[in-house]
Amino acid sequence: MSDCERPRLSDCSGTDLARHRGLPRRGIVRRARHHAREAADLILDGYCSTDSFWYFQAWLIGLGRDTFELVVADPDNLADVPEVRRPADRPRQDWADDEWPEWEALSYVAAGAYEEATGAEEGVYDAMAERGYADQSDLNPTGLPRDPRNPAEVARRFPRLSRMFPLHRSEP
Repeated sequence: MSDCERPRLSDCSGTDLARHRGLPRRGIVRRARHHAREAADLILDGYCSTDSFWYFQAWLIGLGRDTFELVVADPDNLADVPEVRRPADRPRQDWADDEWPEWEALSYVAAGAYEEATGAEEGVYDAMAERGYADQSDLNPTGLPRDPRNPAEVARRFPRLSRMFPLHRSEP
């Protein structure tokens, strides 16, 4: 997808490209009613760094609008996504590369196209800041207090995901 989209994006203005680059973050924050970051952290067994969360968002968007809308409405709906269900019964170390819920390359499509269109290397980040886009990989995008390691809280927020991906499953 990134190779297909890049030529089309290169024809866009720098403003449009900054908007495209900011959409994953903006959409998650503005429309999410629950904590998508905590769902990603649960699936990744507590290893959801700032980069991992950004790549997770790109992966989620790459699954298509219907899946994106379903998960934004309630992150526990990730339990219905085949790409999440497939590796759920295996330890993370046994997951194939293409089973990880992240798509790093997609997260750089707009940045690369921005550079091609404007000549400004990494200029998309300044353009995003000028338009009010916050940190693209904010680990707590809602700003609400959270305790992602509290089993009762996690089970309350994500009843299905917490059964598929129990906390501390990689501990001995």
